[in-house]
Amino acid sequence: MGLPTNLWYTNIASPAQKGGTNTLANLDDPNLSAGRLKMITAIYVMTGNEVANDVVYVARVASGYIVDPISGNMAGNGIATTATVSVGDTDTVGGTVNPDISRYSAAQSVAANNTTVGVPFSGGTQLTAPAQVTDDWVWLIAQFATLAVPVAGKQIVFRVKLAGLD
Repeated sequence: MGLPTNLWYTNIASPAQKGGTNTLANLDDPNLSAGRLKMITAIYVMTGNEVANDVVYVARVASGYIVDPISGNMAGNGIATTATVSVGDTDTVGGTVNPDISRYSAAQSVAANNTTVGVPFSGGTQLTAPAQVTDDWVWLIAQFATLAVPVAGKQIVFRVKLAGLD
């Protein structure tokens, strides 16, 4: 992952999570953080100042969770003329690897106005061998691989399913 130009945060990643206070319990519905299966639904509102290579912090995840890339998706509502987004995390597997920006999804087009089904995660580097989060409190991140003419006020919704291990 190259260094991003800017860092942005979804509605659940900021302000509570970026300061390190609590994590999945910051979701609006407390019932979502009570079970072993969790669905993160995070919304990023475009500022209009985003550029290609920018990173959006989606949410923080504790060690031991497995992200299910097959069930993940993202949907935009006309966020830009052109926009492709990849999804990964900042896990270094105990310092043995670099963070993988496309661990769960290669760059997928999310520029259009999705009205029925989100754009499924596809082509991630861990698709055939789901990876357990090793480091504690890693960020799920999304990176704009391409972006042209971003539209302020439009949204990207990220849906990520996690499975907790005992």
